[in-house]
Amino acid sequence: MYELLFHPEAESEIYDLEPIMQAKVLKGLEKLEAKGPELRYPDTGIIQDGLFELRVGRKDISRTFLLTLKVERSIF
Repeated sequence: MYELLFHPEAESEIYDLEPIMQAKVLKGLEKLEAKGPELRYPDTGIIQDGLFELRVGRKDISRTFLLTLKVERSIF
């Protein structure tokens, strides 16, 4: 499982969506949390190096931009 971190404005925008679209975005984020950078088209699209868009919906479409970073952590 991957950790998703949100900018406060991005999180606010998600919760300001219409309920149906919000549910679709949250489901897409669950997929992203489970698969991380292995989540590919049609769920994500590449914008440029390390910058992707999360694509949800078929008729009504929401696109959320995301940046992937490799982070090394040590837990003591």
